[in-house]
Amino acid sequence: MGSMGRKLLRISGFFNESVEELPQLTEALADAKVKRSSKTAWGAMTNTADGVRETFRRATLASILAFGEVLLSARRAEKGMALSPVVVAQRDVPAGATINRAALVVAQWPTGMVPAGAFTSIDSIAGQVTRVAVFTGEALVPGRLAPDGTGPGLEVKITPGKRAFAFRTNDVSGTAGLIQPNSRVDILVVINSGAEKGNVAKLFMENMRVLAIGAVAQRTEDGRQINAAVCTVEVTPDEGERLAMATTQGPIQLKPHAP
Repeated sequence: MGSMGRKLLRISGFFNESVEELPQLTEALADAKVKRSSKTAWGAMTNTADGVRETFRRATLASILAFGEVLLSARRAEKGMALSPVVVAQRDVPAGATINRAALVVAQWPTGMVPAGAFTSIDSIAGQVTRVAVFTGEALVPGRLAPDGTGPGLEVKITPGKRAFAFRTNDVSGTAGLIQPNSRVDILVVINSGAEKGNVAKLFMENMRVLAIGAVAQRTEDGRQINAAVCTVEVTPDEGERLAMATTQGPIQLKPHAP
């Protein structure tokens, strides 16, 4: 039942008990009206006050009948509401993940609330990769999915026309959890400026989007194993060439970029 029907039911408690009793109530009220009319017909000719009261009773009866018709119409509309199947997520699915059948369920939604292009069959979605995160209870639509043939993982996160460039960094901010995927960072290159100035950090690129950050095991020249931080950022082809040259000039450090 729509919100109007529910509001009306709250207003009139006796209709809440059983809408099906309206025909009997209407008949009883009609009989009462007829009896009252016959009883007061002669009085209306001699007593103006009785006529006014009779008019008021008739108006009240008409209002009750109209009220009942509204409730019955709302009940009929509720029973006749059209529903359509929609595939929704029954648990959160992160971006770049393969959609498992167990993460989906088919729900019945009012037809007017179904998003355009929403999928109706789990078979048409299972095994595909999400382009963005999908949350529990959300309807699956084509815009939430990566193009056919896209593999899970990093490639779904790269903006069309850009590239992923990975490099080693000795900055501890990433390993300390300050930098996460989708963080924005400034890239600094540490270069040797000569005997007088020594090593100097130069701002090389600003506001770069981080695709991934982690650590890989590497060995030093003396054979010791260390965990080196590796950062992957999103770059244009030109930025990738410049960054590749910068990594040969000296160590790379990252600085979180303010939003």
